[in-house]
Order: sequence, then C-alpha cells, then structure tokens
Amino acid sequence: SMKLDLGGDTWIVALYDHEVLEMVKIKVTGSETFEWLATKLAKEPTKLCKAQKTFTAACFKGEDKDKDTYKIHLKASKEEKQEKGERKKADKDEDEEDEKENKEDEDKDEDEEKDEKEEKDEEEDEEKKEKEKEKEAKEKKEKNKDKDDEDDDEEKEGKEEKEEKEEKEKKKKKKDKEDEDKDNDKRGKDEKEDKEKKKKKKKKKKKKAASSL
Repeated sequence: SMKLDLGGDTWIVALYDHEVLEMVKIKVTGSETFEWLATKLAKEPTKLCKAQKTFTAACFKGEDKDKDTYKIHLKASKEEKQEKGERKKADKDEDEEDEKENKEDEDKDEDEEKDEKEEKDEEEDEEKKEKEKEKEAKEKKEKNKDKDDEDDDEEKEGKEEKEEKEEKEKKKKKKDKEDEDKDNDKRGKDEKEDKEKKKKKKKKKKKKAASSL
C-alpha cells in the first residue's frame, strides 16, 4: 500500500492490486475517524505511480468510484505522527532554504544593481570629464587663435610703423641731398661770379694802367 500526505490532514491512500491502482482521498478528523472525499480506480497506471517513493498527487486519476467501493480502517500511529512531524520539519527546512535562496538572489540582484549603478556613474563621470576636456581644448584653441591674431596685428602694426619710419628717413635723406645739392650749386655759382668779378676787375685795372701810359 501507499499513502501521500497532501497537507491540511488530507491524504491519498492507494493499493496496487491485479494491475489496478485503487486510490481513496480522505480528510483525517481524528485518530480513527476521517471524512471521505473521493475514490478513483486507475487501470494500467504508470510505473511511477506503483511505488511509494515516486507516488504523487498527479497519480490520483482514473475512473471515479463510490464511497463504499473500498473500505478503509484508519488508525493513526506514532510512526505516522513522527513521519508527519519529520515531513513538517523537512517542509520548514525547505521553506527556510527557499527563503535563504530568495534572500541570496535578492542580495545578488541588489549587488548587481549597485554594480550597474556604479558602472553607470563611472561612465557618466568619464563622459563629463571628456566633455570638460573638449571644452578646455576648445577654449585654449580659441585663446591661442586670439593671441595669434593679436600677434599678427602687432606684427602688422610694427611692420607698417617700420615701413613708415623707413619712408620718412628715405624722404629726409632725399631732401637733405637736394638741399645739399642746392647749396653746392649756389656755392659753385657764387664762386663762379666771384671769379668773373675778379677777372673783370683785373681787366679794368689793366685797361686803366694802359690808358695812363
């Protein structure tokens, strides 16, 4: 025979006899009393449903039978109570294990979420730093451009001033040379006039001396 505790004092009691699986579902109400729930008869059941270890609630299927088809005499034993207690303990341990696994999964999810957030924050920081670097590089480039333009302007102004100064010096030299040439011409002219005056004076003396003879 086989028995399966469904919980809540509900049991399935089964017997495999002459290639037929006879099953009765009951609800235990006392040490020797119970409430009948259903009776089923399964012909050619699966191998799993023929053994206590592999018998499950899924095996409870087949042809429905009346309450009085099979008689059941119930008597609760210490062994059954012990089994029930052990089953409850096993269920409790399983629940605790499930709870522990769920907590571990939650902690893992939290850690993964935390890691993802930290990774995202790091990426945002890197992106921010990259933008700041680009901004600084752009400002530096513009500043260098302004300085280059300023240097170009200063160089241009200096060149223009130099050219203007050179032009003035050139004009001054030219004027000085013209003045010098004028002075030289005037001096030459004066010298020539002096020579002619002296020559005339000399001729006049000679003429005068000749007339007095």
